[in-house]
Amino acid sequence: MARNNPVGIVIAASFALAACGGELAVEEAGEAALKQVCSGVLRDLSSDSSNCGSCGHGCLGGTCKQGSCQPVTLATPKAPHSIATDDSFVYYVNQDRLDGPMNFSLWRVPIGGGAPALIRNKLDTVYGFVVDANYFYLNLEGPHENYYNSNDQLIRKMTKSGEFYQDLAMYWNWIGSRIYLDSAGKLHYKVRQTPTELNFYEMHTVDTPSPLNPLFSASQGSYWEGYNHLFPDGDFVYNGSSYCWVGAGPHRISCWSGGVRHERTFNANANPLLDTKMVANATQILWVERDGIYWVPPTVNQAPIRVYSYQYYNGHFITALAIDDKYLYWAENIEQWKAKNPSAIRRLSLKGGSPSTLASFDNETIDHIVTDAKALYLSGQKIWKLAK
Repeated sequence: MARNNPVGIVIAASFALAACGGELAVEEAGEAALKQVCSGVLRDLSSDSSNCGSCGHGCLGGTCKQGSCQPVTLATPKAPHSIATDDSFVYYVNQDRLDGPMNFSLWRVPIGGGAPALIRNKLDTVYGFVVDANYFYLNLEGPHENYYNSNDQLIRKMTKSGEFYQDLAMYWNWIGSRIYLDSAGKLHYKVRQTPTELNFYEMHTVDTPSPLNPLFSASQGSYWEGYNHLFPDGDFVYNGSSYCWVGAGPHRISCWSGGVRHERTFNANANPLLDTKMVANATQILWVERDGIYWVPPTVNQAPIRVYSYQYYNGHFITALAIDDKYLYWAENIEQWKAKNPSAIRRLSLKGGSPSTLASFDNETIDHIVTDAKALYLSGQKIWKLAK
């Protein structure tokens, strides 16, 4: 599908290219609509991988089709899981069965393409991880070594070689899959202490760490189907100053910052998704409901606004979200209940407007999206890179 940004200057009959010797290049109208002068050279924006859809928009190793960059396959693991990136690599967890029990392994593949490399094998269940210049920080179930109960969950610090690790904290209760690492080297995560209580923690990673007292606790009752209202399987977001989450009983968006909790009830008659997807930057919180994607500022000083509508019950389902300073990105299954499972990667300006489709897949489900300055990195049945 073509990008929704302007393809160039559409010329009804012909256009002139100032070339060597002042010659004029005349094109037919239909072809000219997809061509433009870029840095003094006539380019076909429908197929030029260095000028795809607009001058200077490169596909980072991918092809250009009808003005849209196509995803580049970086790796084809058996069952890719969580992903993270740094300046050089995409890191991902692969889920497999080896020697009987479920096995999780940590891998890396160069951002520019190349052979995947195993970092560490035979990890226990990995729910999520983040990375900095020197270490991984993993949220995982207690290891097969029997000095922990198999139901315990750990926050583990591991060198990027995978050779050495240190367990920073252990809990007998569920740790949500989302974990954040801020610029000061502190981790932020949540722990379900009781069936109806959720605690949010921060932990220093640079000194000898230990579990700290929770920053705050939230207790709001039970979920509509007997599940816990605060969604231990769902997301929360931390944007550097605020913790935000969605809950039920009544259905509301809540944010905690500087010792103050802000919240607002909305969609009182709607059942929220158990596995709520959320993202945030410094000024915006966005999350997925059954009828669309909603927005609110971290102060929650206004009613949430629906910025994108879809119908969960009609087979549409949003499976992943990501955000940068300019755009919201998401993966959307279009006909989830059919034999084939088409999906799309969509983008919406944080200033408003209509979404555009960056890429389409015939039969893939995208589970995770991470982003850097130039690209999106996707995990589903494969690991892909997609130029923004």
